Amino acid sequence: AWHGLAPPSFAAPPMSQPAAPAVHAATAGPKGYCKCWLPDAIFSSGQDLVELIAGPGGAHFQHVLKKYPMVELKVEGQNSTAAPPAHRLHVVMCSEDSEIFESAAADVLDLVETVCDMVGEELGLSEEQVEELIQGIRAEKYFEAHGIRTPLPPVRARASAAAAAAAPMAVEEPGVPQATADGDFE
Repeated sequence: AWHGLAPPSFAAPPMSQPAAPAVHAATAGPKGYCKCWLPDAIFSSGQDLVELIAGPGGAHFQHVLKKYPMVELKVEGQNSTAAPPAHRLHVVMCSEDSEIFESAAADVLDLVETVCDMVGEELGLSEEQVEELIQGIRAEKYFEAHGIRTPLPPVRARASAAAAAAAPMAVEEPGVPQATADGDFE
């Protein structure tokens, strides 16, 4: 249904074979990678997980690529818990543009979290169980240059961000230094 319009990066590789590595010149600059593995419970879904991720006709990927045209997006891995964890279904985003890398990585994580929401609904999970499913997303970020990987801090998790927002404000105690909004102490 692509009618020849979709870039090849939208197509998921055959699930029985590892994906072919992206072809880039050895002299290419550093490239950031964000990989988000789906939690194991997702694999009990009866839906086409690759289509859930990429969207009908690749619509979800097209949305991300419209916002970040310089990133590459693809789905790799096997749709099975029988595969070793590193070879299970995951989304890969890569970019040579360090300016947009973090926000593109956050959007990819949001996309994977949304897939967890949809599968949780399909499986009749409670809100708490869906949050546990989302916490099961394994994300990895790193920059690679000249064959050397430099790990980056993990992608923020939605539940921990929500928990931080819902956390009660610190109670000010007399005589105890308090941090101000800019990080100084009073």
